[in-house]
Amino acid sequence: MSFESTDNYDDYQTYLKIKESLRYDYKGIDLAKPLSYDLINLVLSKRTQGIKYAFLLLFLRIDARKFLAAFKMNDIVLSTLFAGRKDYNELVDSILDAVKGSVKVEINPHKKTLIPNLKAFRFFFLYIFSNQYLKQFSWSQKIYLVFKAMYFANQVDEMDKAFRGYDVVNKKYIPFNSAVGIEALMTLFLRKMGVDTYHIFHGIFGRYRIQIPNDIINGEGICAEHILPFGESTKADLIRDFNWDHNHIYIVGNPKYPKRSINVDTSFERCIVLGGFNFYDEPFSKLLVLLDTIASKSSVKFDVKPHPNSSILDFPSVTNCRNLKFLDRGMTIKELLESGLYDFAITFNTVTYYECMYYNLISLRYGKDENLNFEGLEDRFYDEDSFYRIIESLKSRNIDDLNKEMKTLLRRTIGMGVNNYQTVVDPSNKLG
Repeated sequence: MSFESTDNYDDYQTYLKIKESLRYDYKGIDLAKPLSYDLINLVLSKRTQGIKYAFLLLFLRIDARKFLAAFKMNDIVLSTLFAGRKDYNELVDSILDAVKGSVKVEINPHKKTLIPNLKAFRFFFLYIFSNQYLKQFSWSQKIYLVFKAMYFANQVDEMDKAFRGYDVVNKKYIPFNSAVGIEALMTLFLRKMGVDTYHIFHGIFGRYRIQIPNDIINGEGICAEHILPFGESTKADLIRDFNWDHNHIYIVGNPKYPKRSINVDTSFERCIVLGGFNFYDEPFSKLLVLLDTIASKSSVKFDVKPHPNSSILDFPSVTNCRNLKFLDRGMTIKELLESGLYDFAITFNTVTYYECMYYNLISLRYGKDENLNFEGLEDRFYDEDSFYRIIESLKSRNIDDLNKEMKTLLRRTIGMGVNNYQTVVDPSNKLG
């Protein structure tokens, strides 16, 4: 692994032990796997979505017959949960365009039922509360896990009832994320039914330096049989950090990023600033304070696009940044980068670093408290002085060499110009 030296590596090992201790075969599905995301959040951040939320899930059932109908009519079915995330929909739609004979099915909304399956409560209550590995959790956290386990068992029942007697062998299923929650469960169920399952990526997880965040689940918790990373760098990470079999990993690229020439501008006059998810809010606030100081002393303009789940605008230190412009959350990063308003970017703990490059922006990385150690250029700064030094260094470089280096980097990391989805997922292609 590449992150044994992180501050919370022992916590990550605890998570793995808890997950192993909770293995339970329910109609051929190991319920610990769809529970993984809840478990890792409990161990790493001590957070849940709340007992009330989990209790209300007991009155919901996925529309399994809708998925069965999709499989009857199509060879390849994609699923998604995030109808409101424009950037996620862009990725799914680009895969739909790349794969003939595919259809997208929304998992939400679920069907409602007035009668929860209370027969399962006693079993899962005893199962969770008797587990010695869970003694560090509070009573409310354990009840939360009881309700979530019941929810997943209910969905297995629903899928089993709908698909019983139907042959879906040689069909293909591509969930948006086979490592998390209901899509993890559906992936496991459909694998059991003989469906070929595929894990796609909506980003690139990191080689963590300081702390392991919950998005490690996107590498550790994959439930699909076949893994489709964008580029070579993610394939190498999956093999090194999680011991995934290289024979089941296929480089497919990202159809959002077709091949194009890279022509950067080294003016360094107007900047788009992009941060990672709320796990990184506190150190991101320090970057914004630094940029506010730089803006007050220079002609550089900084526009800030917070991550969709960031709470950075609630930080008092950030509200006092009078020289920064904060952008509407409704615009996607792609829309901003295509606008032509910016000539460079600054990113912090986010692989939008590569997306900025794709749209001809040199992207600087704020290296102080940087957690994600991904491949890139010599472009990190740590304070005001190093900010100006790195800009002067990049300005002095041969522009053709810089463009070529960025193009090579983009192909290796986000699979620019690579689109192998049709070849890999084609119904006639039975993978090993």
